[in-house]
Amino acid sequence: MKKIKTLKELVYYADEKYGEKTFITEHIREQIRSSSFHMFRNDCDAVAAWLEETFKSKIHAALIGDTSYKYLTAWLGIQCCANVSVPLDTSNKAERIADEINRSDCEVVFLDSNHTGDVEVFKRLCPSVKQHISIFEKTENTL
Repeated sequence: MKKIKTLKELVYYADEKYGEKTFITEHIREQIRSSSFHMFRNDCDAVAAWLEETFKSKIHAALIGDTSYKYLTAWLGIQCCANVSVPLDTSNKAERIADEINRSDCEVVFLDSNHTGDVEVFKRLCPSVKQHISIFEKTENTL
């Protein structure tokens, strides 16, 4: 087996070894969706490329949400460009999460639908955060 030293190497190795095989299957809004290892690698690379283009330097990025394909893509995409992922406890109140964001020096926050309502709190309490990125499925009824 190939010696894997980083999470980026893990994502790339999984794509090379398993390619179009199913990486994850999710039940989302009455639909079953599957994503391949190759799709996962491409999506991780897209997150990494966006972070590199947007920030031009290494950053810390917070993740607030339940484990999903989009959560994993954000988490490992952050890692694929050698940035720091900071997964935060979703059960905490917004003020506590804001404190954790500040103490971890995050400049970006990826959040799921359960926390999009907390963005105003984060904007008020976390002045160093430059971007708040929603990682949930949009429907006609969401903003």
